[in-house]
Amino acid sequence: MSRSARKDWNLDTLLSVVGFVFELTRVIVNALRKHNGTIDHLRRLIKEPDLVDRVFDLIVPVGSVPVKPISPNEYLIPVGDKVFLVKHFNREIMSEDAIAEMDKLGYRPATHIETYSFQKARPDLHRQFWIVALGSFAMHDDGECVAVLDSGSGRRIFGRSWFDGGWDARNRFLFVRK
Repeated sequence: MSRSARKDWNLDTLLSVVGFVFELTRVIVNALRKHNGTIDHLRRLIKEPDLVDRVFDLIVPVGSVPVKPISPNEYLIPVGDKVFLVKHFNREIMSEDAIAEMDKLGYRPATHIETYSFQKARPDLHRQFWIVALGSFAMHDDGECVAVLDSGSGRRIFGRSWFDGGWDARNRFLFVRK
């Protein structure tokens, strides 16, 4: 954290940080006592970087990813607590191009099941605009269809549209953070 960011702390933030540091220190000292350790054992953490790495290998699960804050147009939906992004490209785009572009940014297209869960959790959004989910296909006649959230006559609609057609600049797309 930068020095300038710390200058903006209020007293409650300062007390919270000091409280956390105090509690962490208390837990470490009690663990040392439990194992008949001394301050010299604790100093090893300062002198032995490999020891620090081994300790944190135990604390931080393998493959864990730092938690990225929720940004505007992202929604945490209780489908295994996935983070959804309603993406507006604001231009015409083909389905494959939308998928490829968002893949580079760490998102995959939502499946029809995820889309259904999303619309139950956020019914307000698809009353405003179409939300297209490119992550599942269903065959209809000779073409592939994808799930689309829409509305009409005051009703919410869980419908479908052609995958291989282009999408206009008004459409939004539902993606899931990887």
